[in-house]
Amino acid sequence: MLVIISIPTMYSLELYGDEIHVGSQQIINEDLIISGANVVIDGIVKGDVYCSAANVEVNGEIDGTMMCGVANLIVDGYINNLNTGASTITINGRVENIDTVAALVTINGGVEKGRIASAILDINGRIGTVEYFGPNLRKGENAVVMDDFNQRTSPRRDVPWIFAIHWLAGLIGLLLTAWILYKRHPDITQISSKNILNNARKTWAHGLLGILFFIAGILLLLLFGLIAIKGVLIPLIPLLLLTIIAAALIAPLIIAWPVGNWLGEKLKWPKSEFGKHVLGIVCVYTFLTIPILNIFVWLYVVPSGIGALIDAKVHPKDHKVDKKIPAKKKATKKPKKKSGKKKKAKK
Repeated sequence: MLVIISIPTMYSLELYGDEIHVGSQQIINEDLIISGANVVIDGIVKGDVYCSAANVEVNGEIDGTMMCGVANLIVDGYINNLNTGASTITINGRVENIDTVAALVTINGGVEKGRIASAILDINGRIGTVEYFGPNLRKGENAVVMDDFNQRTSPRRDVPWIFAIHWLAGLIGLLLTAWILYKRHPDITQISSKNILNNARKTWAHGLLGILFFIAGILLLLLFGLIAIKGVLIPLIPLLLLTIIAAALIAPLIIAWPVGNWLGEKLKWPKSEFGKHVLGIVCVYTFLTIPILNIFVWLYVVPSGIGALIDAKVHPKDHKVDKKIPAKKKATKKPKKKSGKKKKAKK
């Protein structure tokens, strides 16, 4: 289906179709609303452009703001304000103000000011007062980068209060999860402390083997599902992935139990079991937020936490015995005290 604009209008236009083309001799004085597969704008748009399409190509001029959600955007003309989210953006023309999020942004023309958040920014033209949020910046031989250009690979480090909010939000989430686990499974203290403190290496090895078995199971399901059952088992793969992700997220909480117990014994504070757990969570989470060091902490925490859960399921009898021991001791102490009072009364 081909839609061609041939008559200027005083009202906003709404265009829908597979192929949408604005002619090079057309002037649109108001806003333009477009939804289609492939959109080509060769004319002049005085107002704003709102579009949703797979591929958009701007060879003309947009004097207002272009707000789009597209897969691929090519700008060979002029855009005053570009606010869009896309997979790839290629600017061969000129953009005055840009505020965009994309996977790949290539600038062969010129961008005066704005903000770009993308995985890769490839500059072969001129870029002015632009703030770039992303890890990969590529500069070609013809790149002209002004002094006002700024790249931020980690915005949290540049803005301390954002880092603090992020840190507190993660800590609160862990504490809420810990409280739920503490209420639903209070025996988790004995499970983690015994398996990790007494057999740390063995627990870590069991967790690593469990992770490898999960990965092997996913690969087998994928292979077997594609070849033998024509994809019937493939829906089970997301369930396995969610299971191992959930276990990895709970792992810091499992490690926090023995860490909190050890710190509580050394500091002699706090006295409550959950208070020791909170102390362990703060300690473990702090180490997980330290750059570079957090890599090694994750490599230990995740296998150890998963290994503690595996050992708890494989050897549940040890944990049941520990629950009965304190009850027997209390039962034997109480009759002794009563018998002592009776003897004094007889005398």
